Amino acid sequence: MVLKKQAILLDIEGTTTSISFVKDHFSFSLFVTKALKTLQGHIWISGYEDGLLKGHIYEDVYPCLQKWKAAGLKLYIYSSGSVEAQKLLFGHTLYGDLLHLFSGYFDTSVGSKVESASYQNILTQINCDADQVIFLTDMNKEAEAANAAGITPILLTRDTPSSSTAQFTQVSSFDQISVECS
Repeated sequence: MVLKKQAILLDIEGTTTSISFVKDHFSFSLFVTKALKTLQGHIWISGYEDGLLKGHIYEDVYPCLQKWKAAGLKLYIYSSGSVEAQKLLFGHTLYGDLLHLFSGYFDTSVGSKVESASYQNILTQINCDADQVIFLTDMNKEAEAANAAGITPILLTRDTPSSSTAQFTQVSSFDQISVECS
């Protein structure tokens, strides 16, 4: 089945990037406040700019992002990591700078990823109807919140086993997602 949408909202950890990469490089971020997450982004700047750090993304992500962007879809990131950290990660990948593929970045300044109001805030900012957006995540609670806002969630099961009781479409790779611009 091919989904007809205008935008794709992407989670990072477990969706575009391995959980182990995030934990190995940003583990302290699990225990800090919003202000310190912003500081986290500043701390990693020199490592990325010096080429000591490269942002990990799964092999299937880059070609799919290119294909979706070329098809006219708008791509957005929504992560609990700061926008600064998101841009560092995607600006310094093994595939090079991928920032040109994205139309915007969101962090928890729009709200918690498990609250539907956060997704409503994003929809307002990107000026898009909920039924025109897909949200890719590996977290069921995030999928539930996006769904409550009217967004179509797709669960990635890269680092976790799929669940036969999950209420949302599950895929293990971006290659399994068929979407065209509506």
